[in-house]
Amino acid sequence: MFLGTCTVVLALICFALLGSPQEVFWLSKDEKRMAAARILRNKAGRDVTGKKWKWDQVTEAFKDPQLYFAMVNAFLSSVPNG
Repeated sequence: MFLGTCTVVLALICFALLGSPQEVFWLSKDEKRMAAARILRNKAGRDVTGKKWKWDQVTEAFKDPQLYFAMVNAFLSSVPNG
């Protein structure tokens, strides 16, 4: 119960504090602008505004065997914990 409570509390804290520079509440307007410029300059992160869901990428992912290896790995590593 203790570890489960710690996990839930930490998840809520991360959910509240993490996000893109435009989403977080704890940055000022200038800091948000500087953070967005740094992300663009470093070509890091991703811009999700105006992006459409591409179903051909979903089908391509399900054709990739690496996805199935990752799913089996996650399942087998979770079984002893259950």
